[in-house]
Amino acid sequence: MATPKLVNLSCDQLSRDEMPDDPADCFLDFVAVIGLDGIRGDNFRFYVVTPKSMLRSGYNGWCKDHMLLQEFSWSLVENFLNNLLPYVHGESWHDVARQLHEFMDWEFYNYQSA
Repeated sequence: MATPKLVNLSCDQLSRDEMPDDPADCFLDFVAVIGLDGIRGDNFRFYVVTPKSMLRSGYNGWCKDHMLLQEFSWSLVENFLNNLLPYVHGESWHDVARQLHEFMDWEFYNYQSA
């Protein structure tokens, strides 16, 4: 049985030691590198958003690939991911990655080899 592990977590707008100007009002692009061995993995993209940022944007629609937090913190994002991963498992990496794709955008979803 394959169980995923978080290899790396990064944000397009912030370095690991940075915080947004207002942690309660932000919309951030994240990439989680997730794999089976804790060393290598695939990229899974998602957004961390706060209710204030959603309200300010006036957005109406679906929210796949979004993690909604009252206030941003690096540890909270990492904890949410680490709490999700033990519940995702399968017979192969492909099974695991497709399940993770329900929460985040998997870089190889619908990939067709040439």
